[in-house]
Amino acid sequence: MFRRAMAQSTSAPTRFLVDSMALLRRVSAVDPHTVPESAAMYAGVVAIFSYGGISFGVGRRFLDIASELVERGAVEERILYFQTLRFLHHLLAGDWSDAWALEPEAVDRGLRDGRFWEASTYTNLDGVKQVYQGHFAEARNRIAKLAEIADLYEHNLAASAQHAVTAYLHVERREFEPALATLEIYYDEHAEATFNLLALGTRAKVSALMGDLDGAEANLRRAEAVLAQVGRVAPYHQSGVRSARYLADVLALERAVQSGEGSVGEARRRARKSRAAALVTARKVAFRLPEALRLAGKEAWLREQGAEALDWWRRAEECCQRLGTRPELGRTLAEAGLALGAGLDGDLGGRDTAACLDEARALFAALDLAFDRAQIADAA
Repeated sequence: MFRRAMAQSTSAPTRFLVDSMALLRRVSAVDPHTVPESAAMYAGVVAIFSYGGISFGVGRRFLDIASELVERGAVEERILYFQTLRFLHHLLAGDWSDAWALEPEAVDRGLRDGRFWEASTYTNLDGVKQVYQGHFAEARNRIAKLAEIADLYEHNLAASAQHAVTAYLHVERREFEPALATLEIYYDEHAEATFNLLALGTRAKVSALMGDLDGAEANLRRAEAVLAQVGRVAPYHQSGVRSARYLADVLALERAVQSGEGSVGEARRRARKSRAAALVTARKVAFRLPEALRLAGKEAWLREQGAEALDWWRRAEECCQRLGTRPELGRTLAEAGLALGAGLDGDLGGRDTAACLDEARALFAALDLAFDRAQIADAA
């Protein structure tokens, strides 16, 4: 049952949730000390409650039990599985402390022991974290490791993760053409619905950032059709669609406000609806939350709700500081600074217009984010 659940997490997400609950009932009925590798099985419950978007609190309780079992020696062969699920829980819940990170030697040891799923999954998740924190060189190291695993062991999960993290890296750096090329490979070579959702959602985000709202809408409709067909999907896999939908709707609202063309009221309604969906999902997938909060600030500013906009941007800044997501911190400071310069009354953490924009420029320069620096110059 345990091994089947590992395979189902991406290949059959609905069956994964149902069958994992059956495994949980079975494991809970016996003394865990009588079950070999029981710590790994209890850690696996994180996949139901934390990855499944049901409850971080319940996931943490089972993780605590698993940690006690590890200390008592109730895991040997699957120690990397326990560590990977622990990292997954904290990544999604928003505790990005280095305490949960693994040394490269632990991953290599897992590979020598044949733990390819765990090594690929951990390297993938850590690569995502490095991308959103702006540690781009470290992200490239994780991509190279995934490529190595995919090549040496012909492991499809590592290959898919390599393409996914590469695409995220290009998108976060606003390198649109390389991002689209990588997403084309990712979509064509990995047919699982969950992977298709990530590809289509990320494509939509790229199109929206390039100003192609029609292209974004086409990809979003395809992704939403996949969601409707598949049914229940973990927030991790639908979060890219929800965040891209909100981005596209906020940019459509901005275009309607600036041009006076179309129905501003309808654009506001769509943005409000997609904001609710994006925030619900982002609160279960922490690396999506800074952008969702920032966009909520921009949406409020476009609705001429200045106090609300500042409140959202303050929340976005706090979230960025807590997670260490430097690219999104720069974007939050830039948007708030431009709004303050355009007449918004107040400040962002004591910063006025000049302070916000200067700090944003410094971050973008340090991270070599040329597109974002140009955005400030164009807007100013």
